[in-house]
Amino acid sequence: YSFIMATAHISIEEVSPTPTSFTDLPAQDILCLYPHRELVQRTHSRSDTDFDILSYNLLAQCYVFKSRYPYTKDFSQNFRHQALMEEMSEIGAGVVVCFQEVTEKYFSSLLQPALTKLGYLSVFELKLGKKAGAAPGKEGLAIFYKKSKVELLEVIKLELNTMVEEAWIEMYGPGSDLPPGCYRDTISLAVVLRVHTSVVVVCTTHLPWSKVYWDVQSLYVSLILKKLAEIAHIHGTDAYVLCGDFNRKPQYELYQLVTSGKISQTQRNLLMSSDYKLEVPNATDSLQCVSTNGTLSKVTLPFYKVFEKYYTIPEPMKSAYATILGDEPRFTFFADSQSCVDYIFYSSALSIVSVLNTPTKDQLCSETALPNSVMCSDHISLKAVFRFA
Repeated sequence: YSFIMATAHISIEEVSPTPTSFTDLPAQDILCLYPHRELVQRTHSRSDTDFDILSYNLLAQCYVFKSRYPYTKDFSQNFRHQALMEEMSEIGAGVVVCFQEVTEKYFSSLLQPALTKLGYLSVFELKLGKKAGAAPGKEGLAIFYKKSKVELLEVIKLELNTMVEEAWIEMYGPGSDLPPGCYRDTISLAVVLRVHTSVVVVCTTHLPWSKVYWDVQSLYVSLILKKLAEIAHIHGTDAYVLCGDFNRKPQYELYQLVTSGKISQTQRNLLMSSDYKLEVPNATDSLQCVSTNGTLSKVTLPFYKVFEKYYTIPEPMKSAYATILGDEPRFTFFADSQSCVDYIFYSSALSIVSVLNTPTKDQLCSETALPNSVMCSDHISLKAVFRFA
């Protein structure tokens, strides 16, 4: 693993003054009120050891374009930041806050200073470059945690390329090169925290969106969960949480794998039919071909077939929202399309106490779609309250 124990040292750029409250803004800028959201509780009893986790894809400023969000009135980072601060005040930010799509400039100039004043410490990591050895990506992941509530034990950056390389070498040996198409800029960021006398691993990720590479998404989740179980075991706990933007709806194989621990034959057939294929050496199944000189030739196989044995997880995870509500929210993304792609998953060493309900479709449509005057992103924030089982 690659270990980091402090936030990156980066320059702070000048920004224009940020309004201290929405009451400081012109009336025409406030087009709707933040939707009232409540905690839906599994039990009405609360414990001093309960802790909450907020997960939120903030929609990085580098992806905000008028052509994509023609209905959004104010695109400025300052305005969107103030909307975020108001939202966090409204819903209660929580002990641990996991953000996706955070640019380095926004983290250093606005987000980190604002949350530091609220008693949070933080870690931040940019995505990888698009290719091995390339410069870091435009945005990344940030985790904030209340210094008065938890103790940080370790920070781990999980590079998905590294984990796929490890699996590849395990199958085909040192010196066999991972096909270029396997490389992605995806990372996950995990913190090991002591909450009172217990330890929990909290990890956030943002899986790549793709109409083609959904077999890669499922492999990534499998590898992440294996690492989290290993990290938890090292720290003497079985409690871990994986949250973020998974870019995959509940009816598909990724969600099925995480929540049941396996992939159905129907979903397996879909993965096998993927157009994403790899040329692999030393094939070990009935599809292998031997050349005239007696050496194994290369064979082209579906991505899923190549990594099939890695599509397993240590234990089925539960979804915080599905456990409390009986199903996932209808929407966690609401822009030019609408879907549920964000989740908070947890291991059996934790139990869920409550989740923050999500806005209704009518509320989300108040200004056509997201982002709007009071919700800074095209995603919806998720929040869950946990206790140790």
